[in-house]
Amino acid sequence: MKTLLLSLVAILGIGPTSISAVPDPQTFKTEYFRPESFKPETIALRAGTQRTMARGELTIKFVTVMEDSRCPVGVNCVWAGNARIRLKVTDRRGRTKMMELNTNAEPKVDQVGRYSISVVNLTPKPMQNRRHTPRYNAMLSIQRVSR
Repeated sequence: MKTLLLSLVAILGIGPTSISAVPDPQTFKTEYFRPESFKPETIALRAGTQRTMARGELTIKFVTVMEDSRCPVGVNCVWAGNARIRLKVTDRRGRTKMMELNTNAEPKVDQVGRYSISVVNLTPKPMQNRRHTPRYNAMLSIQRVSR
């Protein structure tokens, strides 16, 4: 009987410790569950084109390059320079926001509703003796930032 009682005490003493190691459902949802929609999407847009993203929640148009003072390829520069682009972002309700984002200066990121948008890359890079305006392509990152 004494052995049975000690066994029960040992089991009950260990039991709550084992149970408390399992996270409660709320903690599991917020700390361990990472839905697919929170991963950033990366898209490439040519100047003048648009694309619908984020499961149809945003339409992003790459309007134009406002400035491109980046250091030309093959030239040694003191500063890397900056390129600034203009985007037109429309949500599924038709609300529009114009934003200007930079490659090296601030702002590099802007937010529309539940999404942040940033410039990952702008090509082509400037050339020292280029006489014509290049056809720019912007690589953008779109990430859902809240529920």
